[in-house]
Amino acid sequence: YSPDGKKLIFCSSINKPSVWDQQIYTMDTDGTNLLQLTQKDYNEHGFYKPDGSKILWMTNTKSGSAGTDWGMMNPDGSDKQRLTWFNDPESEQYAGHAVWAGLGSFSPDGKRFIGGRQLSLWTQEGEIVMVNLMK
Repeated sequence: YSPDGKKLIFCSSINKPSVWDQQIYTMDTDGTNLLQLTQKDYNEHGFYKPDGSKILWMTNTKSGSAGTDWGMMNPDGSDKQRLTWFNDPESEQYAGHAVWAGLGSFSPDGKRFIGGRQLSLWTQEGEIVMVNLMK
């Protein structure tokens, strides 16, 4: 749900050729006003900042080593920004191998969030990480 309780956020491969083409959508709680927020690559785990001003989600866009990172966008899908660089060998956040960002939850003030980071799809090993936002 959005913080005001008026919208649902979810991922789906609606009208897509493959289940590997998951996109982030919102719609009103009465089922109207379906809006596709992402248009390419693989996307999951969307959730709102506490004030509803941004949506955080997991994506494989620009994740060079086949993993996923977190991004943030406006509730209408505009102003997409990458937040983490777990899969970029040039970043100090690089995990040394592919990792997958998962579900998360914001602090009440919206200045940071915690989320699951999967280290292995085979063993399902993972860890919880905290991400502090600059803004």
